[in-house]
Amino acid sequence: MKKIVLCSFVALSMMGVSAQAQSIRCSTMENLERLKLADPTLESRMAKIEKQSQQIISKSGGQGSLELASIINIPVVVHVLYKTAEQNISNAQIQSQIDVLNEDFRRLNSDKTNTPSGFVSGAADAEITFCLASIDPNGGATTGIIRKATSVSSFSDNDGAKYASYGGDNAWPSDSYLNIWVCNLGGGLLGYAQFPGGPASTDGVVINYNHFGRGFATGAPYNKGRTATHEVGHWLNLRHIWGDANCGNDLVNDTPTQQTSNYGCPSFPNVTCSNTINGDQFMNYMDYTDDGCMNMFSLGQKSRMKSLFVSGNARADLALSSACGGSAPVPPSTSSSAVLTIGTGIGTMVAPYGTYYMDEKSQFIITKSELVAAGYSVVQNVIEALAFNVQSASGQAMQNFTIKMGATTLSSFSSNTYLDNSDMTTVYSASQTVVTGWNTHTFTTPFTYSGTGNLAIEICWDNSAYTTDSKVYCTSLPTSKTIFKQQDVTSGGICSATIGTKGLNRPNIRLTVGSTPLEDRASAIDDIKLPEVTFAVYPNPASSFLNINYQIASDNSTVTFSVYNMMGALISSLTEQSISAGEQSLSLDFSSNDNMSDGIYLLSLNVNGTVQTKRFVLKR
Repeated sequence: MKKIVLCSFVALSMMGVSAQAQSIRCSTMENLERLKLADPTLESRMAKIEKQSQQIISKSGGQGSLELASIINIPVVVHVLYKTAEQNISNAQIQSQIDVLNEDFRRLNSDKTNTPSGFVSGAADAEITFCLASIDPNGGATTGIIRKATSVSSFSDNDGAKYASYGGDNAWPSDSYLNIWVCNLGGGLLGYAQFPGGPASTDGVVINYNHFGRGFATGAPYNKGRTATHEVGHWLNLRHIWGDANCGNDLVNDTPTQQTSNYGCPSFPNVTCSNTINGDQFMNYMDYTDDGCMNMFSLGQKSRMKSLFVSGNARADLALSSACGGSAPVPPSTSSSAVLTIGTGIGTMVAPYGTYYMDEKSQFIITKSELVAAGYSVVQNVIEALAFNVQSASGQAMQNFTIKMGATTLSSFSSNTYLDNSDMTTVYSASQTVVTGWNTHTFTTPFTYSGTGNLAIEICWDNSAYTTDSKVYCTSLPTSKTIFKQQDVTSGGICSATIGTKGLNRPNIRLTVGSTPLEDRASAIDDIKLPEVTFAVYPNPASSFLNINYQIASDNSTVTFSVYNMMGALISSLTEQSISAGEQSLSLDFSSNDNMSDGIYLLSLNVNGTVQTKRFVLKR
């Protein structure tokens, strides 16, 4: 076994993944950090969900309001990915897991009698149930179970199980189904989940096949289906009960603060962090104890989960899903269009129909937050038409009236310089005469908005003569501006102009949006590339050893491990050359080191210039 010493205090040894016998209860937080690095806007989306949830909970008095009172039934689709017959688990094993979820979330579990008396009054029937879907996204019948043979020996927490192109299976629409992938997870990993706010294409839960369901060949002490209960709790926005920090905050008021994760089944009471005489709520499903030790959610956790289903919050659409029976959901490939209204002002301006001049070029920016507030969703993401509301019409025809659309990272215009239109798509081109009221331009080339960045719109046209201005209603928000130029040009037009002459309020806009066909979305998902490197660390907090499982995409890779303190100072680093593609392992030994005090540190992994960083706690 190869041993390496980093600056005299950290010893590392390279070992095969198969040698890692310790189970990793959950890598949801590691998956979250990876997603944040891939999408810098994720944190703001999650913050918005958090704010909405807290407002709903506060309004309800914490629990029990009519707004949170109804029972939520969640349709489930289980994607079984198997390379061996053992991994192709039976329908009965799958059903046993659905049974466990229903028992645990409705507090019908037989072991609820094990809840200590000090916590019984705060134990909750979460009023959430689960059913295997009976209607697929196209309106056809289904068992809610998909079986797919794969050539992949084991998956990791890099979401490869969720993509057909990586040997997994593509998600069903996350606004109608809870996707659960059951597969062989490597490195001793039991499961992981995605919090609300993450990408729709990876939304759901992944569970190791030999810890899914109750009984059968599931492996003790994780053989009672509580891995899925724990991960579905994350999917419903619950954090680990210790807040993933020393005496941290899990954002729930009625769960005692505890020092760190508990393993096995501690004796009651297990007092840490100066919590109550009842100590840690180690029997909570969101701790790391054995399946047989878990038996409750709290009332505060119930409110937090239920708040997601209130209108306007992250999982509200799921509460309306009829995929378990009744009326079939509208298939994504044939769903009706919706109209998004951006701006409701009553002021007026001339762009984009200012026909007093012979030529005009206008640009607008609509931010993603405006689109979301107006009702944008990842399902209805194809812009089919655009409309402006005309207060007075001149009757002047606009020749070569062209609309282009594209994406931009900018949220407003900072000068009179136009946005670069080289990557914009021409969606509409025709001569145009406007009338009073809403004028709708139905696109010949619908524009698919990816949900990344903001929406940029450009309109340009030229006249051979002019009469008087048409005027459109516009917003009065000072942050919603348009930039435009009008000019009398006898020939050639101004569409290539890079500088505008005016920056005024943006017109009120209506966008007609429809859905990407299901088969097109699946193809688009397959085109997504996984990151160059993903890794997990455990146990966290660490006392003597910190184990690292990592997976890289390319052979002959250069890998650098670096340890930093929370001030950003480099403590030590190690570089390894010519590392092969696939899963690798490493172990950091802190047992004989006196130079690192207990606290929070950063571990950075750099593979071929791609960097990912995770926090870990050292507590000896």
